Amino acid sequence: MKIAWTLEAAEIGPGLTRFSQETRAVATDPQARIRFRRYWRWARFGIIAIRLLMLPAIRRAAERRWAMERGRK
Repeated sequence: MKIAWTLEAAEIGPGLTRFSQETRAVATDPQARIRFRRYWRWARFGIIAIRLLMLPAIRRAAERRWAMERGRK
């Protein structure tokens, strides 16, 4: 199984940034696909919840960093 999780921040205007995340999973063989589906059936709820809970912390950290950088100029 190969899994990649990407986080991306793109400036879309002065003081405005779009944050996006993407997860991709690819089974390397049929057995891996079966095992991953079995795992994902119950684990997805916790994983999704953790990611949703992380978003406010990511935002606060980004805003803090932006404010610090702005103060230096």
